[in-house]
Amino acid sequence: MNLTTQLRNQHARILSMVSELESMIGDSTPALDAAEWHPKVCHLMGWVLVHLEFAQTELYPSLDDREARKIGAEIPRILPMMSRFEARFRQRHEIAGHPGDFLAQMAQICRCLRERIDREQQQVYPLTDRKPVPPVNRLAYLHAPASHTRH
Repeated sequence: MNLTTQLRNQHARILSMVSELESMIGDSTPALDAAEWHPKVCHLMGWVLVHLEFAQTELYPSLDDREARKIGAEIPRILPMMSRFEARFRQRHEIAGHPGDFLAQMAQICRCLRERIDREQQQVYPLTDRKPVPPVNRLAYLHAPASHTRH
């Protein structure tokens, strides 16, 4: 599996989670269920952080295109926003105690992720797809079964 295929697969998973959260934002009332939100948000944050790290270390350093590198340079600005959100709403009681702030910031993160993913897929990945890049499969070993041989 090549690099952009792996990144596109990560995008699909992230966008699926974003869509679910956006739907929940639209359905939320002031008394939102923090116990329902908390694991979904933590799951999304984990996927996003893995994706950003992977893109920052594997994709962007290999690109020569100025616009692509500019998009890659945004990663260090996105991470602090995500970290502040995660730190602020790390505990369920913080979500429950500040539902308006939580929903507003969650909506902002969802918009940011959608815009970023769209830009990567429209502007960056086509450049990578045209360029011969050796396959990167660092994450595959995490899911590969261990081989056991008997001697």
